[in-house]
Amino acid sequence: LKWKLRIVENQLFNESTGGTGLASSRLALHVAQFMQTRSFRGGNPLRCDPAKAIEEISHPSYLVHEVNGECALTVAMRAKCARPALAQDGSGVALSCTTAGARLYYTLDESYPGSGNAAAMPYTEAITLAPGVHTLRTAAEADDLQASDDVYAQITVSA
Repeated sequence: LKWKLRIVENQLFNESTGGTGLASSRLALHVAQFMQTRSFRGGNPLRCDPAKAIEEISHPSYLVHEVNGECALTVAMRAKCARPALAQDGSGVALSCTTAGARLYYTLDESYPGSGNAAAMPYTEAITLAPGVHTLRTAAEADDLQASDDVYAQITVSA
């Protein structure tokens, strides 16, 4: 498994009060050193030789540095949850999933509907929507599985 991280230096942001205060070359070195101390998915070591892994990339407007590394072992990907299904009945929308034990989440603001998003609501009963057009986004999560692909739906509720 090979990985690449691109660091773009934006001088206006970098030197502002919220910026890092570091040049992209220095930040790339910090990232390379940090990655040497980490592992991927339960112990496969990430390798990155800071002396060889940092490359300056030519860009007309910004200074760009890439940090390149690799993980020595092949990573087995976990199976995914099934995509949720939606059923509308008037102003109500019911969600379901064929994956046993799946937890369903949804959003109405088009943000990602996962447990890591504070705006995502856990699905417990049919969702009642006010009249109008709504964008519902939903996904399923289950222990020891990858989250499902998310599902977008335009839901129209008549007055």
